Amino acid sequence: PTRTPLPTLTSTPAPVFNISYTSLDTCTGWWTEFKIKNTGSVEFRSVEIKVQDVDTAVVLSNLTDGFTDLTGCLTSTKKDVLTPGNSLIVSAPAFMYDPTGHTIRATVTMCSNTGQSGLCVTKKIEFKP
Repeated sequence: PTRTPLPTLTSTPAPVFNISYTSLDTCTGWWTEFKIKNTGSVEFRSVEIKVQDVDTAVVLSNLTDGFTDLTGCLTSTKKDVLTPGNSLIVSAPAFMYDPTGHTIRATVTMCSNTGQSGLCVTKKIEFKP
């Protein structure tokens, strides 16, 4: 009798990223900015950012396709894709008050497809602007 070889198993690459708080910016409101680096092998196309001011219990969140960096009142840049090995700055939703000195918890979920779909991964950080 002949033996049939078993099928080769292929694994789906896992999305991976690092995140760090970079700054607090202001114009019409105050928002935090994060540096996100894609350290995996999967492209990211959408993001959900949730920020919670622990001191006031205010929670803000937004879901977007692509990645927006607000630069004060004048300009913003948007990237559609965060490719492996690259990094970018992403702006969180704006508080209507200055959160300087407050403890902020951020939860960031990055997804491989638009509409918060595909392969998704979440990271949490805590900081004081």
